[in-house]
Amino acid sequence: MKPKRTRTKPAARRVAQLPRAQRDEVNTLLAAGHAPAKILEALAAGGAKLEPADLAEWRRTGHAAWLRERQWLEQMRSMSEFVAQAGRENEDGAAQQAWLQLAAAQLYELLSTFDPRSLRAKLKGDPAVYARLVTALAKLGDGELKYARYRAEVAECKARLQAGLAQAKGGGVPDEAFAEFEAALKKL
Repeated sequence: MKPKRTRTKPAARRVAQLPRAQRDEVNTLLAAGHAPAKILEALAAGGAKLEPADLAEWRRTGHAAWLRERQWLEQMRSMSEFVAQAGRENEDGAAQQAWLQLAAAQLYELLSTFDPRSLRAKLKGDPAVYARLVTALAKLGDGELKYARYRAEVAECKARLQAGLAQAKGGGVPDEAFAEFEAALKKL
């Protein structure tokens, strides 16, 4: 009978198997620059027994991924705040433009992080991916053009309304019609 082989868990996996709260604590302490000995002490107090090699491997793999995720979340939070602020201000359709800029930024981020070799491999395996990518970029550009046209039309309409309003102030227009005219101008 063959003896059973015991397998040791890879170092990073030992940390990965900790409860979420302990993994978050490890990541937070690593990000704050605490010494590995202090981190291992804190984990031991919570019942986790890890070796320095476990922590070193986690720093290289799991913690690095955690840091990238935090950075991405902060970028998304910042972009969302920008869009929300633009929506609150709603100056000349700033919210729509902000959403287009957000979509463009996300596409740029996606395109800047991919490996061209993996894209080529994906395109060889599924040429429809290229068509979807080109379509998405074209729609984004088309959306910006349509929005620019819309802004120009609104500006032209606003100028006509203001000119008519200035002319109407001279007299001859009932107060109700004048108020309605002014309300329409404010909506633009």
